[in-house]
Amino acid sequence: MPRSKVTPMTKTVNIPRGGKIVVRTEPHMHGTLVAITIGFPFRVNHWILRLLTTGSYILDSKTERIDETILAFAAFQNIKNILHASAGASMRNKSTQLTCGTQEKEFLITAVCVRNGTSTKKCAGILLEGLRFDKFLPSYKNICNNLGIKPSKDAFEFAVYDAIRFVQNKLAVVVTGRVSITKDKFDDFTKNLANKLPEYHVSKVSSSPRTVPLQEGKHTEYSSIHVSGLEGVFLYEYIKGSIPAIALFISDSNLWFPAHMENKVYNLSDKARITRFAQRVMRKFGSMDPLGGYLFEAAVNCWVSTSVLTLKQPSITESTITAKIQKLLWS
Repeated sequence: MPRSKVTPMTKTVNIPRGGKIVVRTEPHMHGTLVAITIGFPFRVNHWILRLLTTGSYILDSKTERIDETILAFAAFQNIKNILHASAGASMRNKSTQLTCGTQEKEFLITAVCVRNGTSTKKCAGILLEGLRFDKFLPSYKNICNNLGIKPSKDAFEFAVYDAIRFVQNKLAVVVTGRVSITKDKFDDFTKNLANKLPEYHVSKVSSSPRTVPLQEGKHTEYSSIHVSGLEGVFLYEYIKGSIPAIALFISDSNLWFPAHMENKVYNLSDKARITRFAQRVMRKFGSMDPLGGYLFEAAVNCWVSTSVLTLKQPSITESTITAKIQKLLWS
């Protein structure tokens, strides 16, 4: 069956103060929620981002683009403080979850809300309004202090200029989930978004990114498998179902897991075992194509870039799931 009875829609809208936003809906008939993902090409350090979002100290020696990562996380925190400032705020905004991540050199933030046109419009507007990069200096300094590094106004201003430059010209908004919207309402939705992006007051700077050494802390060595698009979601589900206690996450187009679990992970390459997993997936979704469900899960967790979310995907079958997982574990 097709992934959705509702046709995807795409529109590029001009921002009144200059720039443009690409807006797309990717509807499917699974579940009852909607995920709104915003993304723009802004390189961050995924190890630092994970430290900030989860508290997990898994750093290696790669400490470049720290200021850009801190700025991106400050934007995420600002949006979170608006959407989920309290239980009452979450109820008013009808938002159940907020996540961020980085894939394919793109920074992503996703808000999940109930299936309601007003809630979708409101949450999408807050995501854009929250990108007040030029106002985040106090937050930037606070996060730097928490990380034990010295704030740099020059590095902050460079990161702000870089972020704004990409947001104004290459910002994508993708709405996935149980989306049901007419063309007229979609046009109204995109017009509303064009007016939500903040008005920035910054000028070009001559500084450049800096590399900052961090204090060495206890961290776990991680191994990874390079994944592309939805194949990473398949592999994540398969490994997590086989080894429930394993710490897994998808970031920077890789599936990461503790290095000491490497043998256990690669021992899951048995074709018969993978086939049984694929059969369970197909039974779970019944006669419906699982693609929509996997797209939604990928969007909610910021596991794929916005370009993958909008890419035309082939239908999922038992054999394609088995082949993709087996290839990744044998590579």
